[in-house]
Amino acid sequence: KEKKYEKEKKEKNIKKEKTKKKEIYFATLNVNNASGKIHLIEKMIKNRQLDFIYLNETGTAPGAYPLSEAVVYQVGHERKENAGRYPYGHMILRNPDSTVLEQFIPITTTDPFLMAFKFRGRVFCGVYLKPLDNAMTESMITKMSALLNIHREVIFIGDFNARHKSFGDHMSNHQGNTILNWMKENCMQRA
Repeated sequence: KEKKYEKEKKEKNIKKEKTKKKEIYFATLNVNNASGKIHLIEKMIKNRQLDFIYLNETGTAPGAYPLSEAVVYQVGHERKENAGRYPYGHMILRNPDSTVLEQFIPITTTDPFLMAFKFRGRVFCGVYLKPLDNAMTESMITKMSALLNIHREVIFIGDFNARHKSFGDHMSNHQGNTILNWMKENCMQRA
């Protein structure tokens, strides 16, 4: 009886381990142009034993070739009027030592400022909001809400340019108020 009980207990623990989601270690970083910085970011990923890092304001052009083999997903943006560079863009770099490439599953979106993907069964959504662009904020909230309606749990990451005192800022702006209200409506918490 005792052996049978121990065997059943062990089988239950194995089932629990299989259903338990593995921890994910990631970071987000606004790089203000990734050119010449990718090798440093790859070192940081390895040293901190991250699974991946989400970068925004990468300064990559539409259709630009990946800057590294560690780039999993990359979106470039059109050149800003009267600017000599590509100010936006975002990408995901994986840890080549610990992350299997097949674990990243892109979720198709039509917005170049929104990058959704699945990693180890969890849905992530990388977002970039231009500063003080209220129309873009409202439009992006609609798209993020649609993603949230399809996938029950979503981890939103990125640069929202949303300032709010409850986020630890010394001031609040329209984007901060809008994002905070949306978070409250959807019972979200800031991590």
